[in-house]
Amino acid sequence: MIKLRAVVEQAKAVFHKDLIRLSECTGMTESVYIRYLSFQYHLTKGVQKHFLTVAAHPSFAGKRKLRDFLYKFALEEEPHFDIARHDLENLGFLIYYRLNGTGVEVRWPVGICFTRVAFSVGL
Repeated sequence: MIKLRAVVEQAKAVFHKDLIRLSECTGMTESVYIRYLSFQYHLTKGVQKHFLTVAAHPSFAGKRKLRDFLYKFALEEEPHFDIARHDLENLGFLIYYRLNGTGVEVRWPVGICFTRVAFSVGL
């Protein structure tokens, strides 16, 4: 558990350092923020199922602290994709799921702009 917390703290420090560097270089422009939100959306959508699956595995029997951590972390992460989606929509982006399941498309509503950006991800 201590090792896991150390890895999480290290990742937070690296991310913080990168955000500071970004703010010193170009700042958080709208296009950078949109890419960040898209990244967060894809990173966190459905991620809780993996943590809950691991916590429920029989090999974790007797590891109550680790199971509790994974369960609480899963619940904490669960709404993050929706926060990113909400922010993207407030910026004028809509998220569409391709019917063939090959990826997610983020595009401007047709009434505002005809530009669109596709993010290919496995769903």
